[in-house]
Amino acid sequence: MTFKRKSWLICTTMLVAALAFAVSADAQGRRGGRGGPGGGGGGKDAACVQTCRVEMKACAGDLREEAKACAADMCGDEGQAACQACSADRGSQECSDARGDKRTCGESCRDPLSDAVGLCKEAAQGCLGACPDAEPKDRACVRACKGDLRECRGPARDAVTECREGCAGLRDAASAVCEPDRCSDECASARAEAEACAHDCRADGADLAAGCGDTAEACVDACPAPQ
Repeated sequence: MTFKRKSWLICTTMLVAALAFAVSADAQGRRGGRGGPGGGGGGKDAACVQTCRVEMKACAGDLREEAKACAADMCGDEGQAACQACSADRGSQECSDARGDKRTCGESCRDPLSDAVGLCKEAAQGCLGACPDAEPKDRACVRACKGDLRECRGPARDAVTECREGCAGLRDAASAVCEPDRCSDECASARAEAEACAHDCRADGADLAAGCGDTAEACVDACPAPQ
């Protein structure tokens, strides 16, 4: 279970990251090539762009859940066989064959997931295209808002780091449990618990970062027009 789920989460993370990069780059281009809130004259309304990004993240979250469900329902036997074969000797022909069987089985999930990424990207880009043009803002005010954003993000990153350090005990416990048999149910359970702790830290970090972004957008919205 751990072997197949890790493989699918890596696959999904790569696809979602590609989606996020494409949409972010598209948004940056629509805002005159300047990053952060209130990029200056021209471009798209920052609040609208932020809404599109939130919708994109929700779509990406749905993809992760679909990938997990697919991994749970498909290729369980192949994943376990690959885990057992590769635990003995990752360089063996038996390991290579077992991993090949697993990849072949997984194509039934991978192709629909790739199509779904395309739909999420298309929807996000359509959302960005419908955003109104941004109103010009005083540049000094916008720079001050960006400074506040940087100051907000620092403590948020520190909080995530501290949270991850709190997961160290679970990671160490998982390593100890998995050392004799990384394919056992006990190992899968211990690793899942450690992964859940890390996931909660990432989710908390995303919420903190979103709060900083919302505050920065509100700050820019309140900036006066240039004199």
